[in-house]
Amino acid sequence: MDLGIEGRVILVVSANEADLAACGDLLAAEGAICVCVDHLEGAVDTVIAEHGRLDAVIAHLSIRRSSTLLDADLEQLEEAFSEVEAVAGAYRAAARAMGPHG
Repeated sequence: MDLGIEGRVILVVSANEADLAACGDLLAAEGAICVCVDHLEGAVDTVIAEHGRLDAVIAHLSIRRSSTLLDADLEQLEEAFSEVEAVAGAYRAAARAMGPHG
């Protein structure tokens, strides 16, 4: 498979270790410079400091589906929205770092 990402610097963010490893392995096999982290805090700045640029970000949303919206309690809903907010933050931070062409 040729994804056309050879030499690209890609940040992968996920709290799920198995998904993080699988994604990192796939991207690395395609020749990407893959930086995998389990949390976003400081990751964009670290990638740019170490590699000089950031070409793409993949942020994995790992919400556990233990209940439906109708059955979920407030704590479960807050956790789900917190995950959504973290992923949106990852994309925002990456877009700023990539500049007008991000």
